Amino acid sequence: ADLPVGVHANPPLTFPSNANPGDTVTVQFTSNTNADLYAVFLFGLDQIVVPVQNGEVTIPQNLAGQVYAIISTSSTGVTDETTVAGPAVLQFEFTLTGDYIPNQ
Repeated sequence: ADLPVGVHANPPLTFPSNANPGDTVTVQFTSNTNADLYAVFLFGLDQIVVPVQNGEVTIPQNLAGQVYAIISTSSTGVTDETTVAGPAVLQFEFTLTGDYIPNQ
C-alpha cells in the first residue's frame, strides 16, 4: 500500500525477543551510512540515546512498559531526517508489586 504524501517507511529494526533492560544485545538493521549510529529509546515523554557499537546496543536499565527504539545518526535524539531504521517495539513488564518480569 502507498503511504501518505510526506510519510516514508524506514528499514526494519529487530531486537532479540529475550532482550531485557541492562542487556547488551545485537540489533538487526540495514544501513547505507558510515556515520556514527545511536539507538534512541522512546518511552513516555523521555528519550534515552545510547551508542551502537559493532552492531550492539546496551538497553538502558530504567525502561518500563512499551518502549520504541529507533536507530539514528544523532546523539541528541531522533527526527525523520536522522532516522536510519525502526521503530522496534519493546515490552518490559512488571508485576503489580513492582518486580520485573524478564523476557525469556
